Amino acid sequence: MIVVSDRGPRALTADGRVVERNGSVTKLLARQLARVGEPATWMAPTTGELHRWPDRLDELSRCPGAPSARHVPVQVSPEAYHGYYLMAGARMLWMALHALETRAAGGPATERAVADYAGVNAAVADAVTASARPDEPVLVQDYQLALVPGMLRERGFTGPISFFLHTAFDAGSFARLGSGLADDWLGSLCTADVLWFQDRRWRDGFQEAVRHRLGEGRAGPPPLLRLRVRPVTLGRADVAALRASRPAGEPPELAWDARRVNALFVGRLDPAKNVERCVMAFEDLLRGRPDLAGTVRLTLLLVPSRESLPEYAEYAGRVTGHCDRVRHRFPGSLHVVSGDDQGRALWAMTHADVVVANSVRDGGNLAVQEAVGLNERGCRLVISSGLGVAELLRDGAHVIADPCSVEETRSALEAALDAAAGPDGRDAPESRLAAAREALDRCHPEAWLASQLESCREVVSCGSGHR
Repeated sequence: MIVVSDRGPRALTADGRVVERNGSVTKLLARQLARVGEPATWMAPTTGELHRWPDRLDELSRCPGAPSARHVPVQVSPEAYHGYYLMAGARMLWMALHALETRAAGGPATERAVADYAGVNAAVADAVTASARPDEPVLVQDYQLALVPGMLRERGFTGPISFFLHTAFDAGSFARLGSGLADDWLGSLCTADVLWFQDRRWRDGFQEAVRHRLGEGRAGPPPLLRLRVRPVTLGRADVAALRASRPAGEPPELAWDARRVNALFVGRLDPAKNVERCVMAFEDLLRGRPDLAGTVRLTLLLVPSRESLPEYAEYAGRVTGHCDRVRHRFPGSLHVVSGDDQGRALWAMTHADVVVANSVRDGGNLAVQEAVGLNERGCRLVISSGLGVAELLRDGAHVIADPCSVEETRSALEAALDAAAGPDGRDAPESRLAAAREALDRCHPEAWLASQLESCREVVSCGSGHR
């Protein structure tokens, strides 16, 4: 099989060092390829100057933990990758998929970004075409490479193609994406054999978008296109590995105060993750409930993200302003740590009393799943309906129906903090998260990639693919 993703398991730095990549999809694929155990080629675009370091290519080709897989980087220029990933990918598609407003308003800059997006997808499609056997399954991952299926068909590839969308899909905001990129994106996905979504709402949104964008005469996706729903969830083996990797002692930068009820938010500093409204709701709660100011604490573990984009820089500035105001008025009630440190996050998830995941829209949100698996205090969950795993975690959680509502977020946060502080707040911690853990296990996370592979083989055996 051939697996295609935006990032490979390893990257080549400017000074010739081979380093491992840490993205959530990257780690997921590495674990899943190890479980499948079949020969696989993992292709991903890279800006590393491969020609300068020929002696590093063998090391670069190895997939940590998955000896049967081989990493094949696809060379693209840094300029093209910037337009593909940040300008078209993050600024246009990511925003549209997650119900966020985008400022990309057409003109030469947008046209260049769309051309870069298509160019990187074409480079990957060329590499796959040159390598793939006629019936070899091709498993494409996520929105950055959504043009690859259509480009493979244009190049004459008739083998089975599966595409997994790791993000949400909001039909309303996608309909407002004014570039021809949206039509090309949807049209390409309609040439795949199987499309996978993390939630039925994202599947339904895709179907609505196809009807809306690809012509009134089309009732929906092609009849032979299989639409499947399967969330990315963490299994027991994943949780065991995380548990083994967390630090034994408290990371000092957390300055954890065990005398308080500790709420926790972990995530990228991204408008989709919605930490701004989390802080606004917390401030509103403390203003209305001064009795909580000395007894609760909210810790934010924020990973800087896409800082070169004005939307992200301005968002980070607003979040900082809200945090400064809360810390000034309610000293000790809010603690913010910036940086990407998995060990620190895992320790905090283990010891938190309340975990907040209030995304506007989200694919699966692995952070809240990690907390469910690791937490030893029976933490209360505050989750938004925008999570792809909201239905799985709904039982026993405090659910925010409208994640854009500060008032609803405040109410859910207040209920969770009061429950954690109550007389039964820390009794029977294992039973409180049992339902959530069982719900995640029922998705058979160990077979996530294997199910994509099997769906491609079904296409071949049924003779219903693009032949």
